[in-house]
Amino acid sequence: MITPQMMLFQSKPKIKRLTLCGSLLAIVSSTVVFIPSATGIPSLYYDKTSQTISLPAADGVPLILLRRNVPPGSWIVNYSATVVNSKANEVTRCGVRVNGTFVSVHAANVGANAGATFASTISGVGYTNAGGARTIDLACVHDGFGDVPSIDPGAELLIY
Repeated sequence: MITPQMMLFQSKPKIKRLTLCGSLLAIVSSTVVFIPSATGIPSLYYDKTSQTISLPAADGVPLILLRRNVPPGSWIVNYSATVVNSKANEVTRCGVRVNGTFVSVHAANVGANAGATFASTISGVGYTNAGGARTIDLACVHDGFGDVPSIDPGAELLIY
């Protein structure tokens, strides 16, 4: 929602004969709204792992890497985790869970055999909007057809 205070920061360029590049710049600058930092992001949560984490030996069992409880409202969630496997290929999925249910999941095939990479960073974005408080997790799971992968230090969860 645009408030009267935000309207002060909107830019309306005067368009004359411009080159293609100048025209694109004019279009972009006319749609950009600058929001003062005090109202830009009301709350921000950031968590990061600091050690290697092995996934459970059992396939299909999610491992929670990071967890954060957030108050009611709309939340955008960015995440990333680097999955490593030096043995038989395994498909690993990481994503955002809200109150135990995945809302965003991405996968990578990691391993030493053909068709996979030794390490792969899985990242994505999720969104949640509810009237009550909720728990947001970064969780990973493997399919169980290869060897058990691990998660490198530095998996991240950013909620805003």
